[in-house]
Amino acid sequence: MAKQVLPTNFMDDILNESMNGKRRWIITQNDDGTYTFEDATTYDQLGNTFGQAQVNEMNKAINESVDQARVIDDYKTLAAVNQNGFVPGAKPVAQLISDLGGLSFGQDADGNWGYKIGGADTVVPFKGELDFDYEHNVSIPYVVAAGNPNVLHYYTMTEEDAAYSYLALFAVTAGSVVSIELSGVSGPSIVCNKPGGNYSFALIANPVLNGKVNFRHGGTGDGHVFKLMIK
Repeated sequence: MAKQVLPTNFMDDILNESMNGKRRWIITQNDDGTYTFEDATTYDQLGNTFGQAQVNEMNKAINESVDQARVIDDYKTLAAVNQNGFVPGAKPVAQLISDLGGLSFGQDADGNWGYKIGGADTVVPFKGELDFDYEHNVSIPYVVAAGNPNVLHYYTMTEEDAAYSYLALFAVTAGSVVSIELSGVSGPSIVCNKPGGNYSFALIANPVLNGKVNFRHGGTGDGHVFKLMIK
């Protein structure tokens, strides 16, 4: 409901100077013995009527105004309240705007809802579906390197991999994998392998071009990865 706007232009009566500050009345006797008073004052300005209608409007507006006891000025309290009738104060709203770091929301030219970063005009649409791609049975080479065991089957990240947010690799090697080593990868990653097993898994956040995942084991032979790329 829109806030009711009360008038602020009420005016008083202003008597003409000839009245000497006193109103004039004509008193007429009625047939029933009563008297009628008729205002005979000369006015320079007629004031407004202020009666029950105006008082009721004023009281209604006051009743519909915000109860200060229901204004929440604490950020944590605001997050916890889920009842009707409470409103946020300026302080928690300012904190929320600060936490968003300039992030705002809108629609693109096609009507898709999305977000805008740092006051930019371009709307980045929200993604309704997971964006991913995959490849299977990708052959990976091996080298003999220092260490024990000394065979590394390795996967080198491609430009396509680097365009995604996550790269998941499931490796199958001829030898039993002892450890998984990452090099040239900037983001946090998860590696998992069963010691003595031929199957290993690595999940790399923010893959980079030419970053490497090394699968160390004790035998040569073929090696393959099944990869999943996720936006």
